[in-house]
Amino acid sequence: MVSSSCFLPVFLTGAFAVQMRADLGFGVGQLGFTVFVFFMASALASALLGRLIERIGSRWGMRLAAAFATTSLIGIASVAQEWVHLVGALVVGGVGNAAAHPSTHLLLARAISRPRQGLAFGLKQAATPAATLLSGLAAPLVAVTVGWRWGFAGAALMVAIIGSLVREGDDLCARAADGGDAGPTRPVWRVRGLLPPLLLPAMGIGLGSAAGVSFAAFLVESSVASGVDEAAAGTLLAAASASGFLGRVLAGWLADHCPARHLHVVAAMLVAGAAGYSLLATGAGPPVLVVAALLAFGAGWGWPGVFHFAIVSHFRGAPAAATGVTQTGSYLGSATGPLAFGLVASQWSYSAAWFTSAGLALLAAAAMLSTRPILRRRLAEP
Repeated sequence: MVSSSCFLPVFLTGAFAVQMRADLGFGVGQLGFTVFVFFMASALASALLGRLIERIGSRWGMRLAAAFATTSLIGIASVAQEWVHLVGALVVGGVGNAAAHPSTHLLLARAISRPRQGLAFGLKQAATPAATLLSGLAAPLVAVTVGWRWGFAGAALMVAIIGSLVREGDDLCARAADGGDAGPTRPVWRVRGLLPPLLLPAMGIGLGSAAGVSFAAFLVESSVASGVDEAAAGTLLAAASASGFLGRVLAGWLADHCPARHLHVVAAMLVAGAAGYSLLATGAGPPVLVVAALLAFGAGWGWPGVFHFAIVSHFRGAPAAATGVTQTGSYLGSATGPLAFGLVASQWSYSAAWFTSAGLALLAAAAMLSTRPILRRRLAEP
């Protein structure tokens, strides 16, 4: 709940964009820049906050994340009178988002038994497409009826309540739930040694995120440009979001039943996603479009939970610090991917942009497969 709720500042900005652009006076290009700023703020803060959360614990990390997200949402609801104010609020929200994921990863690594951690990480990551779907539903239910500011105010109240419900027991991470040993812990000041083995997986998740976030951002626009009705395109995105939810849960369950093959699962899903992006590039009719969208979101963007599970499994002594590093790559990809996709689509075509996404997914799969021996060597170190 904490990690998905910290996406709400940027998700709701996208969902309420039509109303907000009219009130605050900014264009589509500036909307894209606000999304870029949110993820860049997350990227710049992620590694540092991961190290901090190793020191203060998951409970305080989640409360810190909720506090930043609540402040961001309140700022947009009550203070934002022009576009610059919105950008500033999303910087605050981006920092909260950067704190949320290492905190929840630390909690799952220490509080969930290892045979169930894959499913736990899958469910945690499945909350993201669910939040995307709910944000989309909030547009006609809230923004069009009572106004977008009330939507942000309601979200701020919800996130504040979620933060207050973080229990004292959630920070009892000194021992793992499956036997009392959380693994060899690393002092926070020595986590710099985590960087070399994590560079390649950070690159892999960045490439995969660039393709996945671009898909979510441009599926509707691309579908409408190919002749699909706007309402049908929105329904297609909702169906794809549902497939993303199911894909993340199923992938997490599979990870629990495929020991030591987690990154192989990730790579296979990325290859399947590349096939989905390639089908989108063909511009084929509605039946192929539906299959492509479900494949691209369900498989091509259904692997993050398994990826984080794999990283935590190899860095049990410092899960928050390790995923703080890899999340930096994820946020960089999330920030730059849609910008690059839009540039390719505007300069050439949507087909070229979708083929570019397919190439990024294949490069990400190659990075995941190359990462596995590096992490295995790390496990063999004394």
